[in-house]
Amino acid sequence: MSEAVTLPATRAEALDALHVVGELCERYQITALDAFRDGCAAFAEEESLNVAVLGRFKAGKSSFLNHLFGKPLLPVGVVPVTTVVTVVEYGAQSRAEIVFKNGRTEQVPEERISAFISETENPENFKQVERVRVELPELERYRGIRFVDTPGLESVLRHNTEASLDWLPKVGLALVAVGVDPPLSQHDIELIRNLSRYTPNIALLLTKVDMLNELERSQVQNFVEQQLARYWHPPVPLFPYSTRAGFEHLRAGLDARLLSQTRANAWEQHRGILRHKVDTLVAECSEYLTLALKAAEVDSSERGELRRRILGEKQHLEDTRQTLRLAARHAAATSRSTFATLL
Repeated sequence: MSEAVTLPATRAEALDALHVVGELCERYQITALDAFRDGCAAFAEEESLNVAVLGRFKAGKSSFLNHLFGKPLLPVGVVPVTTVVTVVEYGAQSRAEIVFKNGRTEQVPEERISAFISETENPENFKQVERVRVELPELERYRGIRFVDTPGLESVLRHNTEASLDWLPKVGLALVAVGVDPPLSQHDIELIRNLSRYTPNIALLLTKVDMLNELERSQVQNFVEQQLARYWHPPVPLFPYSTRAGFEHLRAGLDARLLSQTRANAWEQHRGILRHKVDTLVAECSEYLTLALKAAEVDSSERGELRRRILGEKQHLEDTRQTLRLAARHAAATSRSTFATLL
């Protein structure tokens, strides 16, 4: 937008702005923003800030979260495993809830969630699961934030990618998992660029660094930092990570520099992210309306030009018709004398 947008300071103001955008989208049939509006509205109603782990399949997202939780909660494997979005947060008692797409819910022991999350046990999500919600007492230190595990992107399983992309408008803090081999791809850059539409809080998790020696880790980290600095200023922060023993300092660094700070001012960050979402949504709505206006002006201009051409052609046809009439009249007037002469 060319003019500065006054950002909503409260949830109520954000909902008011979303209501106005919704009316405009309905009036002018801007359906492309429906998912974004719904995501903004859902985010505005949440009490906790979500930390979503996203990235290519086999980037180590579920392994990272299991390591963070201190237990093998999420299924992992050598092939694409996660098929639905899983939300994990603190709860006084361990519990798991399956939310189906038809609105039905089912309580299950946490040990059984793989039957609904795993691609092996729920191929192509034939059980029609919307999401899985888990509460763990072990996450008391992270009370106020929730962790979101998403299906891997770019796998041969298209429904996994669609499930993750459909969830993006709801993202709070985005933690993009990237393995060291390859350390960074154009797809990762595009994912971060797409995420910046929904949140200003993005960090990159460089996983599986235990596969490299110290020199290689330094080279890969420098390469990734240089690439991130090319596209964003300030650059997206980078956090090397490994679930192996001997790398506990990496987890401590991630906790101190990112997760603990996020927990400490979760509400402030939630408010800032909501402002960012609404600002982006309003800007995109304005762009759609501007485009529609220009299209209408062009259409009107083209209609005028077409009208002028049609009228011009009609006049040309009338002139031609009049000429033919005169020629026919002249021919009729001279034809008798001509025939007499010939006879």
